[in-house]
Amino acid sequence: TDVFEQRAEQILANHMAATPNAPLFLYLAHHAPHSPHESSNATYQYYHDKFLKDKDGTTGREQRSSFAACVSELDDSMRSLVQKMEDLGMYE
Repeated sequence: TDVFEQRAEQILANHMAATPNAPLFLYLAHHAPHSPHESSNATYQYYHDKFLKDKDGTTGREQRSSFAACVSELDDSMRSLVQKMEDLGMYE
């Protein structure tokens, strides 16, 4: 997610530097919500602490925590890109 975000921000900045009045179409398809679910340890732990064990004593919390962490980091990435577009005067 971070790599895609950084590259998208670079494309936005380069576009504004080279052709500030030209339109830009940027298609960004994050892989984050798809398997394998990989996120930072801190984000994973945040959600892991929120999910309890299932009533039968087993746990699906690892899977739920992993997915929730990925979606959370995806949301953070999109928030950052929108902020970058606003800062560059590209957001409408």
